[in-house]
Amino acid sequence: MGELSRSRSMPVSRVRNIFATPSESGALIHTVSWTTAPRWLAYDATRKSASDTGLQPPLPIDTSGYESLEVKAKSADGTMVPLSIIRAKNLKLDGNRPTHLIGYGAYGLSYESYFDPVWVAWLERGGVIAFAHVRGGGEYGEKMVSGQGTSSRSSTRLTILLGVLSI
Repeated sequence: MGELSRSRSMPVSRVRNIFATPSESGALIHTVSWTTAPRWLAYDATRKSASDTGLQPPLPIDTSGYESLEVKAKSADGTMVPLSIIRAKNLKLDGNRPTHLIGYGAYGLSYESYFDPVWVAWLERGGVIAFAHVRGGGEYGEKMVSGQGTSSRSSTRLTILLGVLSI
């Protein structure tokens, strides 16, 4: 079975965009996550607080039972490669879960967190979704991108396989 190292739980959401203008105080903030629909928040600089603008209606589904984990899978050469896992909170990762794996790593492109409501049907049935942030992606800078040569392609494939076997 593959070796996974849990580094942290992903934050509830991350900021994708911030829009501000010098003529108005505050800002418009676009947040996204692996387990919730995007939200647009209005930041009030005077009160130092943010509130939902309602620009994007909430989804009519409850996603509170799901979580995302950021782990690392050890490749054949010892490099720890990031893997984002989306699952039901009470689901044990024992290597027996059906897993929808998405992976790409080239030209410095990275997978950023986003939510697709279609995933809920898969997650409700005990499935797991995983994003392999393999060599060539920009998650860890140029060192990971430059490691994408021919000699590391088999390591990348092995990393993905080991990561999935651990789910």
